[in-house]
Amino acid sequence: MKTTIAVSLAFFTALSSFLSAQQNPDAETWRKEYEGRIKHVVESRTKQKPNFEADARFSKPDYVVFVPKVEPDKLGDTYNDHFLVFDKPNGKLFALCCQASVEGALDQHVAFFRSTDKGKTWEKPRVLAGNRTVAEGLSNGGAIASWAFPLVSKSGRIYVLYNQFIPGKVSTNRQHTGLMAGIYSDDDGETWSKPETIPMPRTSNDSADPSIPPEWVVWQKPLRLVLATHLRKMLRRIERSNIMKKISLILALVLLAVFALAACGGAASSAAPASTPAAPASTPEPASTAPEPETGATQENLLMAQHTIDVLTMLRDKTKTGLDEEESRLLEGLLYELRMKYVLKTK
Repeated sequence: MKTTIAVSLAFFTALSSFLSAQQNPDAETWRKEYEGRIKHVVESRTKQKPNFEADARFSKPDYVVFVPKVEPDKLGDTYNDHFLVFDKPNGKLFALCCQASVEGALDQHVAFFRSTDKGKTWEKPRVLAGNRTVAEGLSNGGAIASWAFPLVSKSGRIYVLYNQFIPGKVSTNRQHTGLMAGIYSDDDGETWSKPETIPMPRTSNDSADPSIPPEWVVWQKPLRLVLATHLRKMLRRIERSNIMKKISLILALVLLAVFALAACGGAASSAAPASTPAAPASTPEPASTAPEPETGATQENLLMAQHTIDVLTMLRDKTKTGLDEEESRLLEGLLYELRMKYVLKTK
């Protein structure tokens, strides 16, 4: 029993020490914390390095993207995590990973890889954000970057979003505390834009100090959803200016309304109460959904209609404080018409 208690106390003491260290924003303390671990890993990987190539191909993988060089004075690369591969219609393959000498060290960065021959060979990693070496990280106060994930637009633009640690601003873990930063490339990763910050909502799990960024990680590539794509375009345009806000919102609402009406299989009901403004007379009113290309038959999709109505309701609630009277009347009128049509179809 005494041994068990002693071991438990030792474990929790070590855990407490580790967590306390992770919360210390001082870069020199950070360096000393990882110094021994990095030394051990580098010595171990240096011994294993002659076998890296053979070991990488032992299981006969389809691709070998990267084999560590173990040169910490040039690039910390003995830790590779959060590895995400993605492609483009032109046949090129790309990859991102969180790279460092040791997870959470001062040289943690976002590494980008590229293949122009469908994965047969891969270019050397490019550091998109963060620090290449511990010395670089020490010089900038520990501005590490972590957990990048890609998005590829239909135009071919590559977006990379990642967690950017702000020196001196840590909550419970340095590599999880940070702003959501983003960059993009229009030439397959040859050049990149300057980073910009993407606003993030705070949660009850974040620091009570508003100057300390949220804690977050995105572990996978986002999925491309057709409706989400239209909403993202609409919201991006809404943010540009007051004029674009009005135009984009009205167009997006009309398009969503048309989509819901078509899914219901007909035009909206014209019986609206006097107290509720009807949708504009110019709103298109399709008689049915588009015909199937093979059979020519039309088909109602009430489930999709309900989903679209829910999306419009969500937009109304989320933009309530930012809409003027005309926009609010438009949205309420569209929702009323769509709900009436949906109720008539589901009776």
